[in-house]
Amino acid sequence: MTRLEKNQTLKDYCKPLLEFLSSLGSDKVILVAHSMGGVSAALPADIFPHKVAVVVFLTAFMPNTINPPAYVLQKKHSTRGPEDYKRWMNRNFPVKEVMEVKDADHMAMFSQPQELCSLLLEVEDKYTYTKL
Repeated sequence: MTRLEKNQTLKDYCKPLLEFLSSLGSDKVILVAHSMGGVSAALPADIFPHKVAVVVFLTAFMPNTINPPAYVLQKKHSTRGPEDYKRWMNRNFPVKEVMEVKDADHMAMFSQPQELCSLLLEVEDKYTYTKL
């Protein structure tokens, strides 16, 4: 495995996930990305759309793969606040569905683990490859 500081590009950083997805036969995965992990989940989803059933952006950056990854960070600093930024991300990277983990903070897996688990199971039920 490559040390983090040796990664020069987003593709370098995503290499383990890209290799994993490349090794899958016809199976599909559900990617769950948290925080900055949204940047590194968008690229594999774009490269392997036939192997990614859905990407869950859990309080995550939602970049498009047309602009450089830093684009979403630059935009964050030019918006009026978190809600304005969330609306911009949803317009910039259209989503099929928005789900909310009630009363969760940035770390929903710690602040509302049971509700998050329920929502992830709901996502799994809706988007598994057997139902696509």
